[in-house]
Amino acid sequence: MTIRHKKKRYVDELRSTSRNLLLPYYFTGLIMVVVYLLATTSDGSRVLSAGFVPTLNDLISALLYGAGVQPLLPFSVTIFACGMIWFLIAMAISLQIFNFTMRKTENLKQRMVLRLLIFSSCAVIAKIVVNYWLLPLSLNAALFALIFMYIGYLMKQSNVLSDLKFWLILASLAMWILVANTQSLNMSSVKTDDTLLAIIGASSGSIVIFKISQILEKTNLIKVPLRIIGQYSIIFFCFHNIDVAFSRIPSFIINSTFTNSIVVKIIIVMIYRLVIPTLAVILIPRTPILKSIFLNRQFPLMKKRERHAKPQN
Repeated sequence: MTIRHKKKRYVDELRSTSRNLLLPYYFTGLIMVVVYLLATTSDGSRVLSAGFVPTLNDLISALLYGAGVQPLLPFSVTIFACGMIWFLIAMAISLQIFNFTMRKTENLKQRMVLRLLIFSSCAVIAKIVVNYWLLPLSLNAALFALIFMYIGYLMKQSNVLSDLKFWLILASLAMWILVANTQSLNMSSVKTDDTLLAIIGASSGSIVIFKISQILEKTNLIKVPLRIIGQYSIIFFCFHNIDVAFSRIPSFIINSTFTNSIVVKIIIVMIYRLVIPTLAVILIPRTPILKSIFLNRQFPLMKKRERHAKPQN
């Protein structure tokens, strides 16, 4: 949730989010189309299910619309959800709006209050509109997420997270548990019973998770694998989405008769769910072009041109 905001030119922010978020989103969508086509063949249907959406056109429409849940629409058209990768497209839009707002207000005396007012207004608009229309490209979620981004930015700027006090951790944990037991926050649909309470609960939970992360970072045994997972998280995320959408293996496991224990079956399914993303994490960083699509920061598709100083006469 913490935001280390680095002021960027608008074109630079657009280029960065396009390469690091939108490119993986649409390429994952292309893979989903290929997997869907394989699932409709007699051989592919043995392990793959095309039931994620009724038709190929529905899948393409879902990917172009970019909603995390089947959207409520003001017109009589059915659009299906694209899966969890909605987050990538929503984050790309949020970063554009966040960077634009931060730049436009940087020289104002009351910029902190004005920014809070702008981002809060965006969240309110997102909540009102979602009752009538879940906008394309997960725009409701993108607008709502701005308030969390700004809270994270303020925490970073005030150094609150660098030295978390025990009382703050304890209070955050209590608030997190209280809110989690009374309601939930679904970011993809921007649904919650009490928006203000949900924001407080989510922020409190982020503080607790941040503290746990600080502790784990000091444990060398866990530090290295967590660093790898973090470095390649977008690969894990995208291929988990593909696996959840199309794989029939979990249903085979649940319906099998090798054991009557549903707990054992669920554990096996959870272990299986790690297999496809883990294989992707192993293979993609070693595969030309694919590594640049999913890890553009480390392996840019187009290398920056070196600027050579003009020779002096």
